[in-house]
Amino acid sequence: MPITSYTRKNGEILWKVNAYIGTNNLTGEQRIITKRGFKSKGEAQLFLAKQKVLFNEEQYKFQKKVDYKFSELTKLWFIEYKATVTPSSLSRTKIIFKKHILPVMGDITISKLTPIVGKKKLDQMNLAFTRKKLALSYIKRVLDYAINLGALRTNPMASVKLVQSKDDVKEKRLKYYTKDELKLYLDTIKNYPTSYLQQRDYTLFRLLAFSGCRVGEISALTWTDFNGNSLSITKTAAQGDHHYIADAPKTSASRRIVRLDDETIQILEKWRLTQSMHFFRQKIKPKYIFATPKNNFLKNQGIRDRYEFYRKLTNLPDITLHGFRHTHASLLFEAGASAKEVQARLGHSNISTTLNIYTHVTKEQQEKTTQKLTDYLDF
Repeated sequence: MPITSYTRKNGEILWKVNAYIGTNNLTGEQRIITKRGFKSKGEAQLFLAKQKVLFNEEQYKFQKKVDYKFSELTKLWFIEYKATVTPSSLSRTKIIFKKHILPVMGDITISKLTPIVGKKKLDQMNLAFTRKKLALSYIKRVLDYAINLGALRTNPMASVKLVQSKDDVKEKRLKYYTKDELKLYLDTIKNYPTSYLQQRDYTLFRLLAFSGCRVGEISALTWTDFNGNSLSITKTAAQGDHHYIADAPKTSASRRIVRLDDETIQILEKWRLTQSMHFFRQKIKPKYIFATPKNNFLKNQGIRDRYEFYRKLTNLPDITLHGFRHTHASLLFEAGASAKEVQARLGHSNISTTLNIYTHVTKEQQEKTTQKLTDYLDF
């Protein structure tokens, strides 16, 4: 029944509405109205009748409308888009729209949007080339959706293309540590005054460097993922709408077993004991291998802050957290591993990603070899 009565603790009888009033013709979403606290059935019936009238007026107005703002279409597009992606992907896309696309495109009525206007709006976005290219693809998808709704005949941004500037096409140096630099960094943490935090940090950065795992994969690890000599990578910590979540890995190739060396295994076991004692005092069981003191995910920014803390003690260059993954790959290549072996260990779905790292590493090694010869000849 759409209208029913209920009794409060003091014996007072009130009425509530829980009714379906229609389906949005454009989105297919059902509209359900819920409200409590009516003093009579008649009052509840009047409220429901008004809601039905308002809904029907809204539908009529929307169907008759021939022009829309880009922000209106974006809201409709997101309803369908969210059903096709993971929560973390949805969150990242929302951030791009909120921070970069909607501030410059949101108020534009789509009938007035031309390739020239659209290109000017793109130029206003303070984004690197690859991010701006991604923003353009999202804009085109929203406008394609408008065509499906009958709000546009053609996509005004279909012909818009981005051209890389000289600064954009400059080759970026792959960031990673050499064997000696990595040893210096890890030794700095190891020799820092012993504490719970210091032991956690040493274990974490040792694992990052010696496993080649992504930061999100490390953050999502539980002790059930560690079987004594390897890690089972089946999930990653990702940013949802309002909090971190355990999400599916980046690709199917990311699901893998990562074998660990004996020293790293011993360090992990020692950390397990320390962590267990720490949480035992709080009478709780740790959820993650690197859980926060409140037993939640250790966020990327928190790991980044700890990385910076120790890096500044060493004066080493900033390679970012992802640089530990590049470090692992480069050291594997130096040790004689094949591209296929590195691809499988890192969970790359495309070997071209692995070969790109190999190309950077071998190029820098060649440059160092040439410099050694120059220094030796000295003429």
